Amino acid sequence: MKADCENFILLLQEHSETVLDDAHKEHLASCANCRRLLEIHDRSFARLKQGFTLSASAREAILGKVQKMIAEEKSSKSRSSDFSLAFWLRSWRLQISFAAVLFMLMAGLWYSGKSQPDNTMQISGSATILKNFKKIALENTLIQLETGEKVTILNGRVDLCWQNSEKVSIDGMLDFAVQENNIDAKSGQATLTFLPAAAGYIITTRLMLVKILGTTVVLELSDNQDAISVIKGKVEWSLLDGTEKREVSAGTKMIVTRHPEGLKVTEDICQKEIPESSSNQLLEVGAKKTGNKWTPLEKN
Repeated sequence: MKADCENFILLLQEHSETVLDDAHKEHLASCANCRRLLEIHDRSFARLKQGFTLSASAREAILGKVQKMIAEEKSSKSRSSDFSLAFWLRSWRLQISFAAVLFMLMAGLWYSGKSQPDNTMQISGSATILKNFKKIALENTLIQLETGEKVTILNGRVDLCWQNSEKVSIDGMLDFAVQENNIDAKSGQATLTFLPAAAGYIITTRLMLVKILGTTVVLELSDNQDAISVIKGKVEWSLLDGTEKREVSAGTKMIVTRHPEGLKVTEDICQKEIPESSSNQLLEVGAKKTGNKWTPLEKN
């Protein structure tokens, strides 16, 4: 852009009504772009001025209100005794009205602040995890989680916190993402223990949806099969598409298997204690993940 054009644009930015000197006039004579810009500038400010100009009726209405206020003020001053009482009554009522409005405003601000949930999510514990493709060794330190962020527990035990309050412990190996009041489990095998404060939280897998009612559950997720064992408490269980739904109590295991012809649901029994399953065996020796499968590492 030419220096003359830049100077002309600065002139338009600084002045609503443009006063052109000889240099600017000479530039406009040879620059069609700046002439067009000046035309748009002047037309725009003309419209603004027209929009802010009061009509005759509006000016008369405002003048009438001002004259009425002056007349009332003069009349009130001429009646000193009546003026004093009326003034204090009016002032007192105004104070009450102002206090009421202020109270409602503060109450509204307080309610809006309380009604907005704190979506802070954190993870801690003693475990090795993958987060943002980085291997992290947790040592009872809090790490912030973003909504929808994917985490892989390689070994150990982690605690998930929502709103600065611990809600669930996960022991084992699990691929998952944390949403607001929701754990989206992808694959792995782990024991999840929910505190009573986590009632209403939801576990979503590829095939199932489980609403927590305060419980301990064991998840076993593989390529074509999802299973959940309720160790303590109970859950509201359903297929992900909602075609089957039931309440599942402690001692019950729900297994969903994917077949070419559709999903098959099997209800079985389970122990009412955390089993010494392959999850714990993998924790002892470590594991590696290939795709959605976990493979134990051979001991040296």
